[in-house]
Amino acid sequence: MVTDQNDPIPRRRSKTPLFATLGLILVVGSVVGWGVAKFMTLPEEPGASLELPRDAKLHPANEDKANDGTKSSLKNTAPTAPQSEIKKPQKVSVDSYEPRAGNELSNWKAGKQLSGYFDSVVLGGAVLAKNVSPKLAESDILILSGWAGDVSVGVRYPYVIASACGVVFGHSTVSGTRADVAKAVHPNLTQSGWRMRVAATSIPDCENRAIRIWGVAPGKSRLILPLNGLFSVKSGSVVPLQTSKKPVLPNLQYAEPLSSDNLAALTSLIVTVRANTLNMRRCGDAKCAITGKIRKGDWPVVKMDESADWLLIAAPDRAGWVARRFVQIGDQ
Repeated sequence: MVTDQNDPIPRRRSKTPLFATLGLILVVGSVVGWGVAKFMTLPEEPGASLELPRDAKLHPANEDKANDGTKSSLKNTAPTAPQSEIKKPQKVSVDSYEPRAGNELSNWKAGKQLSGYFDSVVLGGAVLAKNVSPKLAESDILILSGWAGDVSVGVRYPYVIASACGVVFGHSTVSGTRADVAKAVHPNLTQSGWRMRVAATSIPDCENRAIRIWGVAPGKSRLILPLNGLFSVKSGSVVPLQTSKKPVLPNLQYAEPLSSDNLAALTSLIVTVRANTLNMRRCGDAKCAITGKIRKGDWPVVKMDESADWLLIAAPDRAGWVARRFVQIGDQ
């Protein structure tokens, strides 16, 4: 008997082919690989093209002038404010890394299946249009945003990372509320939003430069999946780290690069299936599509997520949500 439903009437198995349920997820060494929904196969559209100045020319304040146009002889006689009273630039925290402190994208295991969207770039409070190419000053900060998550069974990602020119230069957590994504994509992706503050000085330079965002899969596999969308940044710009001229740049507090130490290990379990055959579903509801089945017995799995009545598990060749009341959980 195949079961996982609360109602006594057997549910007809979906006529939709298994591949149409968006596939299975696979974890490298018990980590996950990800499926793709139809809407994720749209071709990427380049975003706004940004250009950094070749020279950041900062102009000092004009010298004091006398009314007759000559230099005032008193300009150096005014008392100087104590060092403690001189206003320092306000400290600004960003999610990007100090220039040249990023790590190589090749240090991560990059997949190909799209797992979210790079929605927008905001500069100075305005969303950048795709048909303009504004120049960025050294002090500019971009606000990148979007959503990330596995669309097949709703695996939530802990982080997204930003890369350009083969270098990872920033990251942020995935925790923002996106009710629209939960409604349109997967009910388990309510907290799939992300927002990243990127300093212009953090963006690496190369030919055909473009900012790409990647979702970081849970676990320590360092598996990353690309998000749909990218933003071009014109190459050939020079952004000095500091300048001796005034006004000084904002006092940026850069983020520490994301490392394996920041990635939490997944939980390995032995799941004992008590039903003869147990359905695995796309989400934690008996109405959700079936993604696979597991037979009665002990199964080594990885726990990906859970709710009060359901458990999201991944086996080497299948993944999905199973009803807790039909399984017994033990540590592996």
